[in-house]
Amino acid sequence: MSTAGCLFLWGSSGTGKSQIATIAASLYNADTVLANSTFASLRNKIQQERYYDPLRSEFERNFLLVWEDITPNLLIENENMLSLFKVFNRKNSRITISSQTPGQNMIFNAFALKVINSIHPLWTFWELNELKRRMFPMWFKKRQSMTSEEYAGNQFELSELSDIEDINLGKISSRLEMFWRDMNNCTNYAQTKRGLQKRKQDIANYRLSIDVIATHSMIYKSSMDNSIKVFYLTITGS
Repeated sequence: MSTAGCLFLWGSSGTGKSQIATIAASLYNADTVLANSTFASLRNKIQQERYYDPLRSEFERNFLLVWEDITPNLLIENENMLSLFKVFNRKNSRITISSQTPGQNMIFNAFALKVINSIHPLWTFWELNELKRRMFPMWFKKRQSMTSEEYAGNQFELSELSDIEDINLGKISSRLEMFWRDMNNCTNYAQTKRGLQKRKQDIANYRLSIDVIATHSMIYKSSMDNSIKVFYLTITGS
């Protein structure tokens, strides 16, 4: 994977953002981190969990950073924090930070998939506008505030859902990891993605969307055209 975007869950309190973040973290066998985490702690977490052998920085694994309750000021007032989310391309993912050794700097690889949630639409702040093309925003609303059109398609009532903490996603997490350890799957994914990169589509954040479309095409053995159509219908609802 050469690009890594951010799934941004936003909406008012009590709309289920944290539950979705918990599911995402469970699928990648990761822990969520809170907004009061420092840049140093996030840096260490990424460095430790992105590799099977963190001491040698070898054998990269599927890693997901799940960060909850982000506020605009947290990113606006801390350039290092903001730089974590501006990293989009693997080739430009190195962040230079000062070290404890005088006259020397440390190079930190910040490349990682991310899921964050907030009650604030972060990209509407002009200081954070650059994040817009790096995000997949997902808007959450309470059932009581949904229109009949927005609620259409739900085949169950919320009372029928199990508590997220009671759902064991361990088997799915293991299958996800084994799927991407298979070199044939990785090769098929890379070939499909290269094919998509040659096409120009009128889809917002198409460069970021290619990874999702390529994965859909590969898993469901769907043609590129059909996977593009499915993706477009999903994000537009029409």
